[in-house]
Amino acid sequence: GVFVSGFNLIGGNGPGDGNIISGNNGAGIYISGGAQHINGNFIGLTAGGGAALPNGQAGIFVSNSTNSIIGSPRPGGRNFIAGNAGAGIVLENSDNISLFSNWIGVSVDGNTSIPNNGGVILKAGSSHNFIGGFHPGEGNVISGNKDTDVLLTGAGTTENLLCGNIIGLLPDGQRPTTSQITATAIRLDDGANANRIGKAVLEREADGSNLIADYAVVGIHVNGVQDTIIENNHIGLKKDGQRPAMPEYKQQIGILLENGASRTRIGGRQSAGPSSPELNRIAFQVNYSILLRGETTSNNAIQFNRIGLERDSMTFSGGLSGIGVEASGNSISTVVQDAGTAIILAGSNNTVQNCILRHNLVAINVRSGTQNLVGGSQAQSNRIHANSDGIVVEALNPLPQVTIRRNEIFDNLHLGIDLLDGRGGVTPNDESDADSGPNGLQNYPVMSEVAQSAPGEPLLLRGRLNSTPNRTFAIDVFANVVAHPLSGFGEGEQYLGSFEVTTDANGNVSFEQLVNLTENMAEPLGQFISLTATDESTGDTSEFSRTVEINVSGSS
Repeated sequence: GVFVSGFNLIGGNGPGDGNIISGNNGAGIYISGGAQHINGNFIGLTAGGGAALPNGQAGIFVSNSTNSIIGSPRPGGRNFIAGNAGAGIVLENSDNISLFSNWIGVSVDGNTSIPNNGGVILKAGSSHNFIGGFHPGEGNVISGNKDTDVLLTGAGTTENLLCGNIIGLLPDGQRPTTSQITATAIRLDDGANANRIGKAVLEREADGSNLIADYAVVGIHVNGVQDTIIENNHIGLKKDGQRPAMPEYKQQIGILLENGASRTRIGGRQSAGPSSPELNRIAFQVNYSILLRGETTSNNAIQFNRIGLERDSMTFSGGLSGIGVEASGNSISTVVQDAGTAIILAGSNNTVQNCILRHNLVAINVRSGTQNLVGGSQAQSNRIHANSDGIVVEALNPLPQVTIRRNEIFDNLHLGIDLLDGRGGVTPNDESDADSGPNGLQNYPVMSEVAQSAPGEPLLLRGRLNSTPNRTFAIDVFANVVAHPLSGFGEGEQYLGSFEVTTDANGNVSFEQLVNLTENMAEPLGQFISLTATDESTGDTSEFSRTVEINVSGSS
């Protein structure tokens, strides 16, 4: 079609300035070096813009170029790039290219998809490119293309930014393209490290979020690359925050990390906290909102996202599974609601801290792996409430192990912590804790009395623990407004403190322990106390003990 180098303007912003560049055997426009401005053209379309007149390769192919600008948010500056036999736009070994306001893969009237064979591809060392914008009209529409709408691939393809785009939906951000051929919205692979998808912007009337929806399989696929940042995106939602009107099987996984993906940040930085503007909003996935897969997929952080809609209905807007971790050495701190299972742990050395898990069928399901940690210090505690089940540790082979410390677990229909042993309900203690199962079916403490001399004074706990001989255990103490209505055993609504005990040669230890009340504890009269025991050698945590009501009678 058009071959250029040097410094050129192809098209323009005014009426009649644009070109129709279609029906060529090669690329519509081939740029070799230089800095070009390409505005207001139809590339791969008929003059009316409603049907394909394909170029035989890419719509625009940019090689070894720097500082080119493709598209413009000014009236008439948009390029319409659709129907090409190659990708819509390819950047090869090109830097500091800006793509503004283009429609790639959709018709000029914005009502249907006219797919390219791929949307936008950055490859072979293309770096520091800017796809989208922060202000109205600057973002691109990249939708309905074959296989992948945006692909970043190859070593040196780094430090690129995608923000403010509509990917997968028609330009109004509401309607799906009805295309059945876009498997993945965005994919990063083959050494394309340190790229950013979405960006938080504090400036008024500016927005760096991408709207990503209507893909068949995966929204964002991070395949074996490092240092990706994914923040401030809306994934699986249309512009009004609801589910696009599309077949039920679409949107299988919101974000997928696999094959050694590492040091990925999904959501806000730890310093920003749960109100971070960097958080992603993810909903309406068939299987997982976020899935981490593979033993070498490690050192990734899922922080301060919002998964699922904030409502009480069990419609699974958070997916059948909110977050799946089939990997090791990753951290999770986020909100998951209205999912089948909020978090599935099937790897080792993962941490779940500062999460809010509510209105799910199961809050956390531990299926395999060891040395996983749910909670930790009081500042790292999770809030797990109003689910059907709290934390369920499966009796699978090999048996899983998880440490559960200092969380707020309450108002769940069934047990707050359930170590499954095939019998259902509370797992009974056994002599010297000789049985086996998930978390070793760790025995729970048994209290005989909780006494208090006066409201607000320390609690005196009397009780015992029978477990593995000659072991030291951490006993966590919790207050509950009510005993669990189905079992009479505890959940752990409010953490009060911890103390240690050590069993003798027969596995027995009695305790008489003072526990000071925390400053924010509600009036203790009538509250119910529960305990857990954690083996400090293995990290195994028990189910909650039977609750005992505080006796404010001066007994000591």
